Amino acid sequence: MPLRPADEVARARDERVRALLAEAAASVPHYRELFRELGLDPREIRTADDLGRLPLLDRAAVASDPSRLRSAAVADDDVSVVHTSGVTGEPLPVAHDRASLLRNIVWSRRESKPVSTFGVPAFGGSVVAVLEPEATARQVDRANRGLAWRPGRPKKTIVSTDDPLDVAVAAIEKAKPDLVVGFGSYLEILFRTVAAQGGLAHLPKVIRYGADAMTGYGRGEIERALGVPVLGGYGAAESLRLGYVCEQRTGFHLHDDLVHVVAVDETGAAVPDGTTGELVITNLVNRGTVLLNYRLGDLGRIERDACPCGRASPRLVEIVGRTADVVRLPSGRRITPDEVARCAEVPEVVRFQLLERAPGRFELRLRTVESAPADGARAAVAAHARVLLEGAEVEVVLDQSLSAGAGGKFRPVVPLS
Repeated sequence: MPLRPADEVARARDERVRALLAEAAASVPHYRELFRELGLDPREIRTADDLGRLPLLDRAAVASDPSRLRSAAVADDDVSVVHTSGVTGEPLPVAHDRASLLRNIVWSRRESKPVSTFGVPAFGGSVVAVLEPEATARQVDRANRGLAWRPGRPKKTIVSTDDPLDVAVAAIEKAKPDLVVGFGSYLEILFRTVAAQGGLAHLPKVIRYGADAMTGYGRGEIERALGVPVLGGYGAAESLRLGYVCEQRTGFHLHDDLVHVVAVDETGAAVPDGTTGELVITNLVNRGTVLLNYRLGDLGRIERDACPCGRASPRLVEIVGRTADVVRLPSGRRITPDEVARCAEVPEVVRFQLLERAPGRFELRLRTVESAPADGARAAVAAHARVLLEGAEVEVVLDQSLSAGAGGKFRPVVPLS
């Protein structure tokens, strides 16, 4: 798919904004009432920037009555419902209409280019996918069956995130995939363990993670030890595709004409480019569940400068964690999961989890490569953690059973509720 000029992408995006607002005002109960309460004519929302005039929509408001966000213009038999993972609460049902699903299939061609740069076939080939049974990707695959003819799809082998590492290793050795995809936290453990234990007889051409995070340190260790490029994808059940890593590794290129993304501060005001904020999305193509200015619950930094790859789309240059996984210290300072990750940048440590047991008291659990001595790693991580947590009490324990929670996703930080 050729790169589109920035002005062409902006025009397409703003046209979709106007069409979406017209339908929301006419057919979606929540927005019909909202525009009336605000005394706002939806025709005043002309561009994506104008969306900032609308209040933010949070998960609780959607969960209280999902039907109020459904468009009456779209029949029930014309949508497929995808559920969020429910890591920090009940799964949220999001209806996607057929046209939206088809557009997401088309947009997948953008994401395939960086992967094909490293030798993965554009059509055919073999993939091993490490997914939770109800992962968004598997729900969407089921929804897409019979929706469109997709020639040259790769041969896919599915491994569950519930499976032990040796099951995933055996699947890779048997299938000899060009590409391994899956949950970032699982793939980090898998390939860092494989590297520590001597590698694989067959290495994929590319490892691509999504659904949850892989640490920057872990990506670097895998690439250094195995020589396999590690690329990321970014998406959500509420919007499906959001972004993908380009060949230059400068961050996630956002599908700006598919979903509009901004970062906001705690008051809901947009933050300057390069500043960490909560990510807020507007799905521009879905007419099933209509989400305008929806608080996604992720923290990240967006840049809009030119990328060396030639793409003009905004880039999510860093995802620092979930808003629900932020610890606030007595000093008022907020500790994000990416800061905790830097404490655990030790070769032996392949997974960590910080639990806030009480104000000023924490437990930091570590999972290490089983064959590696762990006492030194525990001492090093403890020293870093105490500095980060401003002298708080930190107990560091080894936990080789440290596993993912609901939906196959892993929470690296669990604050007091």
